[in-house]
Amino acid sequence: MAPADAVNRGAVHPAIRTNQTDLGLRYTLTPALGLVAGVFSITKPYCNLDEQANYRELGTSSNRGVEMSLTGALRPGLKVVLGNVLRDSRIRGELVDSGRIGPRPIGSIRRCSIASIDWRSDGGTSPLSLDLAAESLSSRIDNVGSGLSAPQREMIGLGARYRFSAASAKALLRQQIADVFDDCGWQVFANGAFQYSTGGRFPAELRVDL
Repeated sequence: MAPADAVNRGAVHPAIRTNQTDLGLRYTLTPALGLVAGVFSITKPYCNLDEQANYRELGTSSNRGVEMSLTGALRPGLKVVLGNVLRDSRIRGELVDSGRIGPRPIGSIRRCSIASIDWRSDGGTSPLSLDLAAESLSSRIDNVGSGLSAPQREMIGLGARYRFSAASAKALLRQQIADVFDDCGWQVFANGAFQYSTGGRFPAELRVDL
């Protein structure tokens, strides 16, 4: 469906056909820790806004890449999630050949890396756990001409969970420091829209199972 910022907003386009090929490998390092790696290739029609803000098919997009992840427990009480995706996204077609649009889709990135570590002392039995989450994104294409890009971003968050009992109910108190280094920036969506991401935040949450 055409987005709200298109001159033909709300228009419903015909169903499209995609082609996808992938190959993966799963390897168990320990009973509690696993490694997954894979390669993929996806080809499909590329629809977006043209120079007149008309949402239509502009060419054919291809996405090829490699993804890897390591998840599980390094030791009792210490859990990790590590992931990395490397991707090459391109558009092909007459509009690219004539220079009317750029060769890369709006919002596409070449790399996304994440890391999450959760530590709970006493072999995972302590009521208190501490966690760290990090994310790194490469630059993202901003416009149909591929001439602008949002800069690379790195975000780090810290958090803690405390489990306790309130009367006969189980409760959990969650406190976070999101985006420790106050790295403000822009999110870029596939239709070329932008959303500003604020910097450091301090959300807190209390959950009670009644």
